[in-house]
Amino acid sequence: MMQWLGQAGYRLCIKGQTKQFIVYIDPYFNNPMMPAGLRREIEQSVIPTDANIILLTHSNYNHLACALSLVLAAQDTECRIVCVPEIAAQLRATNMIFSQKLLVINLGGSADLGYVRISMVHANHRME
Repeated sequence: MMQWLGQAGYRLCIKGQTKQFIVYIDPYFNNPMMPAGLRREIEQSVIPTDANIILLTHSNYNHLACALSLVLAAQDTECRIVCVPEIAAQLRATNMIFSQKLLVINLGGSADLGYVRISMVHANHRME
């Protein structure tokens, strides 16, 4: 199942053999385009705790801040943020996250997590 969080943000539900995995892509919880029901939960200071992995495609502050909140709130102690080295450096500079919570993949590289394979490809983020 895929749930749109507004703008480029998504929440994916991946059924594994023994459990379900939750993947967030570019989370941005203060997004005015976020579906109303989810926005109400977030406005009530309820940060989702279901994340298994968080994918960041670019380093806009709104995505970085929400990714930090998600990884810190996650019930899954193995939850990590997947990003390129430049984003990992920005996250480490906050002093709010341990390196063990980051899965750093270079552009062109891949990682197989068993329930999902992640590949880092070039993408442009156009800001107007």
